[in-house]
Amino acid sequence: KVVERPPLSYENWEEGVKDWLQKNPGRIVSNELFFFLNPVRLTFLQGPQFEEFLTLSYGPRVLGYNNLDLNLKDSSSPPRVVRFFQIGDQVYAENLCKDLAKINGSTFDQHPIQTGDRLVVTTNIIELSILK
Repeated sequence: KVVERPPLSYENWEEGVKDWLQKNPGRIVSNELFFFLNPVRLTFLQGPQFEEFLTLSYGPRVLGYNNLDLNLKDSSSPPRVVRFFQIGDQVYAENLCKDLAKINGSTFDQHPIQTGDRLVVTTNIIELSILK
């Protein structure tokens, strides 16, 4: 079976893309992207990622198992554990998994991060640091 395609109605590919974009405008999405005034370092002290570290220079960022943002390799971890964000010059960790995550042995809703804080979730112990 032979299928003939209709001829292009544009002189070139660029004209076709321009026309499509004019007919299908993008929608404005709020963007809360920001740069941390001081980067945040996550150092894995225990768990499948032992001796690895992550340095966060922009946010907000979400940490969790099989997460496209900050991935935890421990399959027993929730898909969304903590969200890192900043208010003024203070970085916070927001708990997204209730009492499955603890900082310095205590459950939390939002915690202002200080160097030396330890985040524990399932088999992971992660030291949090503010880099200056």
